[in-house]
This record gives sequence, C-alpha cells and structure tokens, in this order.
Amino acid sequence: MMMGHFDLPTGLRVVRRFLDDTPDNADAHRILGHLLAATGDSVAAEDAWRTAIKYKPDDSESYQALALSLFGATTYGIAVACQSVRLV
Repeated sequence: MMMGHFDLPTGLRVVRRFLDDTPDNADAHRILGHLLAATGDSVAAEDAWRTAIKYKPDDSESYQALALSLFGATTYGIAVACQSVRLV
C-alpha cells in the first residue's frame, strides 16, 4: 500500500526495527500508531498510542489519536484532519 510517495510497509518495518533497539521511545510508538491506523488496524494502533502515552504521559498527540479512534472516527482521514485540535 502506498500513501502518496510513502511506502507504508517499509515505514512499518523501519519503525518496528527502531523500536527493537529503543522500546521506550514514545515518539516511535506514536508514529507506529499512525502507520497502523493507516493500514486499518485500529486495535494495534490504539495499543501503540497507549504505549506512547505510557512512556510520555504528556503526549497530547497520542491522546488525541487514541481518543479519535476510540470514539469512532470512521476513517483515518478524519483523525488526520482533526489533528490541529488539541484535546488535552
């Protein structure tokens, strides 16, 4: 699956490899969540955002993404469009 000029499977592989070496990196978990959401795997995306919040409790972007996913944003595009709104 391609997102514009971005190769989603490669992006997932790169982030997962990075997390193998730095499993407590909240930013990488947040990015993983966004990538997983783009694949349609909302359960795995929500887990990634929860992990990001665990390592960085003030990560408002992860809270926002998780909330949008849990409260039924019907498409990832809606969540992306709403990112300018701070929920936390």
